[in-house]
Amino acid sequence: MKRLFTFGLITLGLILGTVGSFAKTKANPVQELKGEVVHIKDGLFTVKDETGKSHILKAADPKMLEGIKEGDKVEVKIEERKVTSIRKVQSDTDTMHEESHPEPHTQGVQ
Repeated sequence: MKRLFTFGLITLGLILGTVGSFAKTKANPVQELKGEVVHIKDGLFTVKDETGKSHILKAADPKMLEGIKEGDKVEVKIEERKVTSIRKVQSDTDTMHEESHPEPHTQGVQ
């Protein structure tokens, strides 16, 4: 009886260990986050997404944040909990604003 109980415990341990290691090896997909940069300091930056949720992120290399400033609309790619890229994007309201105020025509004016 004692041997059967020990065998059962060993079998259970192997099953749980296999399931646990399978979960750890599951591939982490690339996550994308779009939103507005609301804070930058010491390689950390906060992005408020389209739902209003704030995400505090750390740039893998602080140089990734060069040219990015608070208020910029950005798209961030995250792999295995690390920011792999950040780029500025133009928001829909910026595009509409530019289209509603076209440059004046200067044809015939000298």
